[in-house]
Order: sequence, then structure tokens, then C-alpha cells
Amino acid sequence: LLILFITAWFIFAIQFSTDRLAGTDGFFHIKLASLYWQQGPFRGDFPWMRHTILENNFIDHHLVLHLLQAPFTAVLPLNQAAKGSAAFFGTLAIFSFYLLLRKLKVAYAEGWSLLLLCCSFPFLYRMNMPRAQALGVLLFCAFLAAWYSKRPRVLFAVVLVFTWAYQLCMLLIPLALLLYVAAKFVDEKSDTKPLKATFAGLGLGHIINFYFPLNLYFMYLHVGIVALNKAKLRTGSEWKPYSSWFIAESSWPTSVAIFMVIAFLFVSKEVRPSARTVGLFFLMSFFFFLLVKNRRWMEYWPVFSLLFAASGCDDLVRRGGQAPPRLPWWMVVLLSLCLLGLFYKHGA
Repeated sequence: LLILFITAWFIFAIQFSTDRLAGTDGFFHIKLASLYWQQGPFRGDFPWMRHTILENNFIDHHLVLHLLQAPFTAVLPLNQAAKGSAAFFGTLAIFSFYLLLRKLKVAYAEGWSLLLLCCSFPFLYRMNMPRAQALGVLLFCAFLAAWYSKRPRVLFAVVLVFTWAYQLCMLLIPLALLLYVAAKFVDEKSDTKPLKATFAGLGLGHIINFYFPLNLYFMYLHVGIVALNKAKLRTGSEWKPYSSWFIAESSWPTSVAIFMVIAFLFVSKEVRPSARTVGLFFLMSFFFFLLVKNRRWMEYWPVFSLLFAASGCDDLVRRGGQAPPRLPWWMVVLLSLCLLGLFYKHGA
């Protein structure tokens, strides 16, 4: 509860330090959510998006997000509903990171969760947008929790919801393959059930869909045309890359944590990285490759990077079946006060 309180305080403080919304797309999302509350989800004609592919064949690839945002629009003005929902889901996203570390029984889960709050200011900015990024982090964490706990039915359900919530569900294909390869790499017993559950959830989620079969055509347009962009279409700024210096300057705590853990694992002669650590290293590298191409992946790279660093640190500090060490409550409070000081110093 202490980590949840600290996370909520931090995210809400950032969100309501201004009366403006982070980004511009949030205005569309919250208005659509309010229309859902009044009329229910749209299908077919959507006259508010003239001269686009969605005018006559509307597809909502953020359906779950808008359904979750809708209750906020019923009790708050739209601007406050957008900010309140963004802060709420941003809090849940970062708290899900902590719950995942606890589920994986990683050492010092509290410390890694607090580090996530100060690891990258572009990450915090994107977590405070009233868009699907925070929901994506939450679902990615749920996916990893189900994968590593070897619960294929739960994994199937998470993937199914992900398919209805966000078009980035397609990234679960390379992620699942990388996790499977990592297990084979360290000679763990091969288990194809999580892999099958992932593919089954994706397939069924696209078929049992409010917008089927148009959702398949939209996926082709969104992934095949816009994401790959072989035709060099004009796209928004989030599809352009950051400079390497900006990534290093804005997210240096993440980079330092990664390099320290890699260095200690490399020089240690007694510790062999676990399959979990190798898998998270693959996922971190995958998202870094995406980040080099497009800045929009900043909302995920720090999460997977710190997951890898936390898992690698756990391999280094624990032996056998020891219980994972935890930070005492007074240290969590002390670190939180340091975060408070950094927040107000930055705000000043």
C-alpha cells in the first residue's frame, strides 16, 4: 500500500501541476469516451473523421481504453476527466510494475519501483497522456506475470483483453518468441503452452471482435502501411527518432542500471543468468531497437530495461531458495522524500 500511495501521489502531482493535457490526441480520446457513455460504442459511419479511412468504416483499436475512460466523463468535465483518467491509469501502470516484481519474487522490488518513477522524464510524460500507453504497460506486465507463473489460461485471457485494448497486441508475437528462445538458450525444459496460449488469444481476439472483419483490414493499414511506412508517408513526431544524446541525457538512470548489472553479471564467475534474466534482456534489446527508430517506444523501453536490471540483480544477490530481500519501510519513505525534492527542484 505504501508503494501504491507514493506512486499515486507522484503521478497525480505531475498531472495536476498544470491545467493542460499532455499531448494533443488526448482530446480525441476523452471526447470519444464521453460519446461512448452517452450512446455506446460506434460502428459504421463516424462523421467526425472526414477525409480519413475511418469516416465510413470506423474501427476503435482502443476500445477497452475508451470504455474505461467513459465513467470519468460522467462525473467530471472533459478536461478534468482526461487528466484524472490519465493519472489513474498511469498510477496503475507503474504499480503493476511493482506487483510484477513481487510476483516474480525479485529482490528489492520497492527500490526498483521507485527508480521507475525517476528513470526517464519522457517516460513520465507519456505515462501522463490520456492515451493507451499506460494501459499498454499494465497489460505487458500482466502478460509477463502470467507467462512466468506458467498459467496458460490466465495468459490467454490477458492476451484476449490486450487484443481488444490496443493494436500493439501484435508485439506479443515477437515477445513470446523471444521468451521461448531465451528458455531454450539456457537449457530449460521446453514448454510450448505459453506460446500456444499467446497465439490463441491473439487469433481469437481478432475474430471475436466488435469490429470484425474490418479490424483485420485496419491492422494491415496501421501495421503494414503506417508502422513500416515504406511509402515514406508523413507521420506525427512520435514516429520520428530521438537523438542518441537525448536518450542518454533524459534516461540516464535507466542506462546506468543496465550497464552496472551487465558488468557485474559479466565479471561474476559464480552466477549464471537465469532464463528470466536472459528473456528480459532480449525484450529490453528489442524495445531499444524500436526506440532508436521511433520515439513513441519510450513508454516501454524503461519498463523492460529495469525489469531486466532487477532480474539480473536478483540473480547476483540471491542464492538457492532464499526469500527475496525487501527494503525496510523507512528506507522507502526516505527515498520517496528524495523523489519529492527532485520533483520540486525540477518544477522550480
